[in-house]
Amino acid sequence: GEINLDVLYENRLGGAATTFKDRRRKAGIYNIWPSHIK
Repeated sequence: GEINLDVLYENRLGGAATTFKDRRRKAGIYNIWPSHIK
């Protein structure tokens, strides 16, 4: 199939910020889990 360059470009622009937000959001979930799971 064809690669959508616009999508790739958007992902590259927003990738770092999205990853950071996901880590911050997931960190809150991880903190709830028992420490042995970390």
